[in-house]
Amino acid sequence: MDINKHIEFFNPTLVKNKEIHIIGVGAVGSFIALFLAKLGISSIHIWDFDTVEEHNITNQLYNFKDLNKLKTEALKEHLLNNNPDLLVYCHGKYTNQILRGIIFLSVDSAELRYNIASLNQFNTEIKLLIDTRIGLESGQLYTIDWTNYEKIENYLKAINFKDNEVTTPVSACGSTLSVSPSVVITSCYAVAQLINFVNKQPITPIIVFDAFEFKTRTIK
Repeated sequence: MDINKHIEFFNPTLVKNKEIHIIGVGAVGSFIALFLAKLGISSIHIWDFDTVEEHNITNQLYNFKDLNKLKTEALKEHLLNNNPDLLVYCHGKYTNQILRGIIFLSVDSAELRYNIASLNQFNTEIKLLIDTRIGLESGQLYTIDWTNYEKIENYLKAINFKDNEVTTPVSACGSTLSVSPSVVITSCYAVAQLINFVNKQPITPIIVFDAFEFKTRTIK
């Protein structure tokens, strides 16, 4: 790839010895993967067990040619169309496998998010975890230095709740509501956090935004 447009700002070879895992490649996760590919990242691991359905087209990277494919396989094709040199490792459902490096946690379930994070609470191979979640008009990101045990403990306390305790906007027929602007903004913030981490710039522990009122709140 010709990365002259951004190599002076972000050099992807600085990530070469760090694994990158994206767990959940639906809305936010699929766009995070695309942006990493366009940055010239050399390899990523993507995790998901779902297949592409029609309702995924509106707010995820996929298109109608991807219908009924595994999301990981469909996403791999899109990523290689942008960065043919990218090594993409496809995984199904995360079931307690050892993780290393940088983790993007983009799963729908609050309980699954907590289980993954708590399972890896003492995993010293992880350096950074970026947890993303979206509403209809809004998004949230938690970015945790995984070498700081106090920050990990505080994060686990903040996310320890059941799926039925989460308020999610739904349509009259019960479908979860989501629009692509909120998705893409969340993905952009997540990748920006990675860039700051690699560039040894400060990362922002909590970002909350409203995409349509143009309001962003950060907690440092």
